[in-house]
Amino acid sequence: MGHHLGLLATACIGLLLTGCQGGGSSSPPNAPPRLTLQLDATLDGDGVVKATSLATVDLLTPAGAVAKSGTLAGGSVVVELTGVASGDYFLKVNGDADDLVPTRIDDPTRDLVQSFGTKLRTSVIGSASAPSYRIQTFPKGQGGPAVQGWSTGTDVSPVAYGYALMSFKTVPRFLETRVLGTGQLLVRKDDNQVIHFHGQGSGLFPDWLIGVNNHGKPLNYASDGTCLGCHGASLDTKPATYADTVPTSGWCYKCHLGKGGPASGLVDPTR
Repeated sequence: MGHHLGLLATACIGLLLTGCQGGGSSSPPNAPPRLTLQLDATLDGDGVVKATSLATVDLLTPAGAVAKSGTLAGGSVVVELTGVASGDYFLKVNGDADDLVPTRIDDPTRDLVQSFGTKLRTSVIGSASAPSYRIQTFPKGQGGPAVQGWSTGTDVSPVAYGYALMSFKTVPRFLETRVLGTGQLLVRKDDNQVIHFHGQGSGLFPDWLIGVNNHGKPLNYASDGTCLGCHGASLDTKPATYADTVPTSGWCYKCHLGKGGPASGLVDPTR
């Protein structure tokens, strides 16, 4: 992923989280399962600060309806998950509809902890040592960019904004790009597609892909040829069709519209 995927590197998830999805315990007897939300400024990358404290948080469905409203608990907000189905949801923080924070609930019967930066762009679900997911958004409130039609090379209509979600689970391991607010899937790359033997070592692939020093920042494909040995000289040449977008031909266009990274817009392969 590219230029603005300034998601959290290893140092950015130094917050100790407990009782979280994918490795936490169930709620105590007679206590409903809960989603605990908290701000962590160390997760911030690019953008403008949107929230320095939490006042209200609504859990929105992909249709935009309020599934649950949170309750303040100290500096955090707790959302009870009783009656909530598994799936993708969106957090409207302090009434800000232009900077929604995605969340994924795999098991609504278990406690879940999520932390996000004050710019409402970067997010961690799960424990610091073994997070379930990392998320990076490209919202309207931070100036976009909008999702692009792959064929047209222009903003989709109606205009939509995107986010990237990476699974840290052993199985399945995947990267997804989706539409912010609806959860519509744009691109998914699974398992061996996200194992990349680059110079930093495959163990650091998540940081290389979507971390603070992601591949769109320290590398200059146009001049140093770092990736051309494996990806071919047509790395930044748009193929004739999306199906032709493979590691050795126009690979930049797999997720975003060229070498500019998400700054050029995440792509919708169907448009």
